Amino acid sequence: MNPQQARLFLLSVLALLLEVVLIRWIPSEVRIVGYFLNFVLLACFFGMGFGLLRPEGGSNVWLLPALLATLVLTHLLSYLGVRTSSEEIFFLGYDFALPQVPLWFCLLLIFVACAATFVLIGREMAGYFNALPPLSAYSWNIAGSILGTLLMPFFSWMEWPPWTWLAAVVALAAFLPMRSSRERIVALAAGGLCIAMVAGAGSDAFWSPYQKLRIQPLYYNPGIGAVFPWMEMRAKQHLDTQSLPPEAGFNISVNEDFFQSPMDLSPAGVARWPALDAMRRQYELPYTFGSHDDVLIVGAGSGNDVAAALRAGARHVDAVEIDPMLLRIGAQRHPEHPYDDPRVTVWCDDARAFFKKSTRRYDVAVFGLLDSHMLTSRMSSVRLDSYVYTRDSLLEVSRLLKPDGLVFMEHGSAERWTTKRLFYMLSQVFGRLPYFYSHFNSNPVGTILISGPGLERIKHREVDFEEGLGSTVLPTDDWPFFYLRERGVPREYLLILGGLAILCALTMMVTGTLRRVDPPFFLLGAAFMLIETRSITAAALLMGSTWMVATVIIVVVLLMILAANLTLLRFSDLRVSGLFVVLGLTLLGNALLPLGILLSFPLFLRAILGAIWLTLPLYCAGLVFGRQFVRSSQRGEALGSNLLGGLLGGMLEYASMAIGYAALIWLAMGIYGIAWWYWRRE
Repeated sequence: MNPQQARLFLLSVLALLLEVVLIRWIPSEVRIVGYFLNFVLLACFFGMGFGLLRPEGGSNVWLLPALLATLVLTHLLSYLGVRTSSEEIFFLGYDFALPQVPLWFCLLLIFVACAATFVLIGREMAGYFNALPPLSAYSWNIAGSILGTLLMPFFSWMEWPPWTWLAAVVALAAFLPMRSSRERIVALAAGGLCIAMVAGAGSDAFWSPYQKLRIQPLYYNPGIGAVFPWMEMRAKQHLDTQSLPPEAGFNISVNEDFFQSPMDLSPAGVARWPALDAMRRQYELPYTFGSHDDVLIVGAGSGNDVAAALRAGARHVDAVEIDPMLLRIGAQRHPEHPYDDPRVTVWCDDARAFFKKSTRRYDVAVFGLLDSHMLTSRMSSVRLDSYVYTRDSLLEVSRLLKPDGLVFMEHGSAERWTTKRLFYMLSQVFGRLPYFYSHFNSNPVGTILISGPGLERIKHREVDFEEGLGSTVLPTDDWPFFYLRERGVPREYLLILGGLAILCALTMMVTGTLRRVDPPFFLLGAAFMLIETRSITAAALLMGSTWMVATVIIVVVLLMILAANLTLLRFSDLRVSGLFVVLGLTLLGNALLPLGILLSFPLFLRAILGAIWLTLPLYCAGLVFGRQFVRSSQRGEALGSNLLGGLLGGMLEYASMAIGYAALIWLAMGIYGIAWWYWRRE
């Protein structure tokens, strides 16, 4: 490794690490961004692509000050609410008592700030790509990207706080060449302020691999006997409230919004704090209708559902929770310590992955308040719980029930159409209308639907949800958008994406950068982004939506690109037309092969076959890109065009809200076909 290769490698590590740090940090400050992680990714693509296309001018001294400005902006936005009129449900319990800004304004501000931060990295990177042999430079770039991708999972595994993430970014930025020692001092001073700001803002938080968690007091209103989330207390809507002591319970907030409330709902606890009685009855409802020896709890969280099953006398409880930090908080702090009971087996796993590998049969399956507050990946619009609330998921659950088993589905959304959607999915899977509960106490948390083969053992019910039995869109594994009311891209999304496209196009036109874009490489970037997104979402279905699975798939994608580079170094005379044909065949196979075929295999074999099958088109796409990249005389512009194409592909990913994820392959095939036609014309 010569000095130029080493600098390119470190610069690539810096780019990927900074991208992931922003994707982790910004949603912890600006709650709504947790549902739009790909906007941060697209901003990074645009900034890097713009910098690669315009390498002249600019000093590296401004990188860390630009990062500091981005952090300050997100902190200021954290004091504002976000006004949204989207047809998609966002759990935003904080925005009713604060000054509000439109969603489009918030997202475009963050996009501009993040993009500006990455322009300098792109400018610096362009020089190395134009100076080094093309495949060598690209390979070192990919190798650095792999290391940068792995650093954040390492930080999460070590449970290091965010200031250590920023310290790593500043340390890598210190290797960038500066014009003078004064510039280096300015840059490092800005980096120090970044570290100090992040350290102060998150000093009392727990950082899981998914989100920021805080412990807050539990409040109640003695007049009506209701328990309230702490954020409502901050809004001063209930002035006559009192806080309960920690031994009674506490609140867990996620990214400064209400999330969970571990409580002592034991007979002794309720006798001591009667305000908890209504919550006790809700959690104990699943165990009042006959046998409950074997219990499955999906979304076990900090332990309330597990504690209720144990109080009811369950002999065995499988508690499934995707977030390891929530499990740890529950194990250490829950007043009843349910996870210490030997009858409980804890599974830190994705629910769908557990459904596929479980061999036990259950009397009761409880879906806790499983509403998600985060996306599965920064490359798609799928949430952590998206594949739990599909018809295919409920079919898997039906196979885990005993002949007289019951399913209890609790959900925190107050929208009637989401309840109706759950109602119809359960009706289709179990062949009869479920029972619907929502008002059995004065302060219910969400609604509860009861279904399953043992429904006849329920002798009474309070409410039927039979009125208005019309058609409704049911989520499937191909269209897993439970929180989207209808198929289609919401109008608010279209306005935001349109505004983003206009902003980027005007920036390129005004700066004279648009004429430097290489159309075929631009198209390759758009198509690659689409098939990468589809591969990551399909992998979440096959192997689970955990942070480890997402990391492994992204690393495998990068390894496929690296393997394509090594192949081209060995076989440099491959014809691009033949590579396009092979790429088309692999995409066609992915489009025509149902993923359900792989679901029947054991987990290990399913993971191996799925990873190969889903990433094989990416390997072929890497061959096409690498073959043409070698021929390019302006490699910095070629790579910049490719990244800008990734911006287009990320925007087109939202079409999955209308057409599903499998159809993205056909869209990518069409874009690759245009790129092929363009090169053949030349």
